[in-house]
Amino acid sequence: MITGGEMGELQTLLALVVLIYVLCVVVQALQEIIKSVLNTKAKTMAATITKFMGAHLDLRQVEDALQQRGLDITALERLNKDDSRKLLDGIQFTDTQIKQIPAVVTTAGASVDQLKEQIAASYDAALARFQQVYAKNNQRWVLGISFAVVLGLNASFSACQY
Repeated sequence: MITGGEMGELQTLLALVVLIYVLCVVVQALQEIIKSVLNTKAKTMAATITKFMGAHLDLRQVEDALQQRGLDITALERLNKDDSRKLLDGIQFTDTQIKQIPAVVTTAGASVDQLKEQIAASYDAALARFQQVYAKNNQRWVLGISFAVVLGLNASFSACQY
């Protein structure tokens, strides 16, 4: 049989669980709003692609190839190696980029197709880097939002006591 004291502890524990759940939902909703307003996924993907491609491929070229397929930069997250290779076929390399190929590819007589194959082969590594950077940024946002929500609730609760 449950005594009055045990019932009070059970109710307190249940209230604490519900409070934690509500706070998690609030933080997640705020995070999603901030991510959509600031467009953090697209910005992180663009920065990762720019760093990944360096001087060998321009971000604008990648965005143009994606737009030809009706996609935006965040679609890169869902592409596999074969899809990324097909995407590269839609990119026209500039003369400057073609002249840089022998410096990039160590194989003698390297061609644009060989460069595209190397880029596609390293696509998984770039995607893994994007996911790592994006997850780290999201963790920072969650911590910041969590602190703001807790401080806001604490301030509201403190104001109600007086």
